[in-house]
Amino acid sequence: MSQKKICSTIVIGIMLLSIAAVFPIASAEPQPCTIRGYVYVDEIITKPDQVVISFPGQDKTATLFDDPYGFYTITLAEEVGQTGTFAVTIPAGTWLAAETVTIIEDQSLYFPINLTIDTSLPPINNAPYEPSNPAPADGAIDVGINADIGWTGGDPDGDLVTYDVYFGIVSPPPSVATGHGDTAYDPGEMDFSTTYYWQIVAWDNHGASTEGSIWSFTTGPKDTEPPSKVTGLTVTDAKDGKLNLAWTAATDNVAVDYYNIYHNGPDPSPIVVDHPTITYTHTGLTNGQEYTYNVSAVDTSGNEGESSDLQSGTPTETTGNGGNGGNGGNGGGTPNQPPTANASAGEPYTGTPGENITFDGSLSSDPEGTDLDYRWDFDGDGTYDTEWLENATVIHAYDSGGIFTVILQVKDGPGATDTDETTATIVTPNSPPTAPVVSGPQAGSKNTDYDYTAVSTDDDNDTLQYTFDWGDDTNTTSGFVANATAVTQTHNWSTWGIYTIEVKANDNKTYSGTTEYVVLIDVLYVKDIGYLIDENSNGTYGSFYSNETKEKTTVEKQDDETYLINSDGTTGWDYIYDPETDTLTEYSEGAVGKEDNTMWYMLGIGMIIVILVLLGIYQATKKKEKPKEKPKEKPKEKPKEKPKKPKK
Repeated sequence: MSQKKICSTIVIGIMLLSIAAVFPIASAEPQPCTIRGYVYVDEIITKPDQVVISFPGQDKTATLFDDPYGFYTITLAEEVGQTGTFAVTIPAGTWLAAETVTIIEDQSLYFPINLTIDTSLPPINNAPYEPSNPAPADGAIDVGINADIGWTGGDPDGDLVTYDVYFGIVSPPPSVATGHGDTAYDPGEMDFSTTYYWQIVAWDNHGASTEGSIWSFTTGPKDTEPPSKVTGLTVTDAKDGKLNLAWTAATDNVAVDYYNIYHNGPDPSPIVVDHPTITYTHTGLTNGQEYTYNVSAVDTSGNEGESSDLQSGTPTETTGNGGNGGNGGNGGGTPNQPPTANASAGEPYTGTPGENITFDGSLSSDPEGTDLDYRWDFDGDGTYDTEWLENATVIHAYDSGGIFTVILQVKDGPGATDTDETTATIVTPNSPPTAPVVSGPQAGSKNTDYDYTAVSTDDDNDTLQYTFDWGDDTNTTSGFVANATAVTQTHNWSTWGIYTIEVKANDNKTYSGTTEYVVLIDVLYVKDIGYLIDENSNGTYGSFYSNETKEKTTVEKQDDETYLINSDGTTGWDYIYDPETDTLTEYSEGAVGKEDNTMWYMLGIGMIIVILVLLGIYQATKKKEKPKEKPKEKPKEKPKEKPKKPKK
């Protein structure tokens, strides 16, 4: 082969090697693309606070750019051919944009996208709020066996919310009610000294749901101590077959629930059971007949105390006021007897600010049996707050908490009056603290101390205590600190894992909602396929937990700091993950992780230089070569003449 052909072959081969070396590998890397555009709401350009652009596997939030027309720009690193969907958030709600985009070519250019939404269509529905603020508080003890459960609910869109209630002595608890329309539920009478678990799931009318935490409380032990003996029983004639009974309230180590009233001595069948107040009017009696009574108190555990001493009374007829007329005009009328005021019929008067309370003066009486008028002073200031009323009951609500003196005055027909005092106890309900705001490292290594800070606020300005559940079967409780004061606790974990810290505050009356804070210890999330594990805390991830198989699989760290991942437990690698850029790509034979094409570009440049050098050599060689001269032909020798013979 000639020298010229050899040089040409070398040049072509080097060029082909350069193209093969540089271009296929460089083009395998996804290139960034940029999307920009405007937002149209009902065909009018507008400026929402943010636009969420969702591509498979990731969400990007574009905030409003400094542009008078509402311009948005966002940079994505995506593969050619992917399709994006868009959601637009405006003050009235969140709508899907009626547009998609497919990245197809020339990714270095901008993709103009006009996000258009139609508010005549329903917005994206938000799920209900997570049920919170349990009552009884989570972990409460000595709860009464007849307590109701309650919680805070609601929906960010203002939708109608119903609740599924789960309640029982096991965790998770069984379902006891579905579609419940209230934020309170009566589980019925419970057992003493028993721990109950309960959970609420909120549903809106669009079918979206939010599951609450599983809470618990423990009922108190059974009370075996009966109430005190009832004292102060009086029986007074109320005329025309009626007797009024009144007594002093009994006391109990827990609480008095009701009273049993007996007549003619204790009897297996008392005339009244479950009577809630300390007064009673017995009607339907026979005038002139004596009746004997005693009363006992019963507490919330059903223990009945000792009965009061016996007291008797006899109802009589109402006496008329006419003169005797038979003594020559010497007969005079019977003097009017004043009425008796009694405000105790509705006792105890208790409630909360703004709550309607019914005050009852129906146990008031008049010796002559005439109808009475009533008026009330609800704060004991000496000024009556109502006019004279014919009805014995009246409704009143207090604006604030406190113990108030209540005065009832009654008046009979002739104008005689009497007064009685009682009290109203108005309790301001406790406001639970807010769920704490938690801050601190969300990634770290085992056996290393980390500080976590929590702060909560309380509308009642109560002092607060914080409980940290570290997710590793240990917890820490702080002392009480002033309202809105941050508390810092230190913790370390002894093994790798994903830990959820649960923090709640209490004001010594009730607990706040629980705040969850996730911490990764020697663990790194890899998109949605699982997570890498650094079991030795040496900075290198040595295994992988697969969400697909729920088992640990193998990984291999490469020289470029990327990881080869076997995600399904079978032979071979499935993915390449770059922790620096958080990039996950599918593995293929010959693929590498984080590409640095500098070497290949330098190789290509070197190849080109070699080509140019060879071409130069070739040209120089060509110039030096001259055409070879043809060898001169030797002149033909003349044939030798034969020597002539000498003449003779």
